[in-house]
Amino acid sequence: MSRISRVWVEIVMELKGLRIYRLQLIINLLILPLSYALIALLVGGMAQTDLSYLLSGLIVSSFIGSFVGLLAMRISNFTQPQTMELYAAMPVTTGEVFSGLAITYLLLALPQIIVLLGLSIWQAETPRVGLAILGVLISSGAFVSLGVFLGALVRNPFKAQGVFPLVSWGLMLLSPIYYNNQHLPAFYSALLLVNPATHALNVIRPFLGFKSVMDIRYSFLYLGLFILVTAFASYYILRRRMHLLEKFF
Repeated sequence: MSRISRVWVEIVMELKGLRIYRLQLIINLLILPLSYALIALLVGGMAQTDLSYLLSGLIVSSFIGSFVGLLAMRISNFTQPQTMELYAAMPVTTGEVFSGLAITYLLLALPQIIVLLGLSIWQAETPRVGLAILGVLISSGAFVSLGVFLGALVRNPFKAQGVFPLVSWGLMLLSPIYYNNQHLPAFYSALLLVNPATHALNVIRPFLGFKSVMDIRYSFLYLGLFILVTAFASYYILRRRMHLLEKFF
């Protein structure tokens, strides 16, 4: 069986197994991203450009719910011995399993991402479609790598159930997903720049006609380095800690 076939089998297995996680899917894919947006909409009086601003924020919020909420939890669950035993007799590696998991949750998030991006472009006054799509792609890569890193780092699923929602909440609160950062205190604005969600927004919104938080090139560089660092950290953690029946995953 080729590597692509093994990854595909993992995707199919994960999709079938998601039937027991319906509630988590609803919370992380719908309730979590839309809750703050609903409050913003209830305020009323949103112009067309404000709606595009909100929709583009929902894209990043969806990434947080899909990858920090769901993917990280699934990776954490996979590292448990009782789960790894299911894979011990299968000719798969950690990379193949994680690739299948990442693609699975990307497929789950993809429909709403396409809809939100399409509506954002439609509502924007001066969109640059190709660059906006590029920003969405690199942002998704950053949150996939963050989800894998968190799942590898927090291997206790009971702790993960408390930690990951808190991380998701912090990522959304400390980034201008649903509010404008132009009139914020300097210290708070500087704090936002540590958050990868802020840089994800900064590589999407300027191509929809909004003012950038900082130089877009720095945000692209930040996200690229963020992907490399979290991917290396995940590999290092798993290389030292994941062994079962003398088989390295």
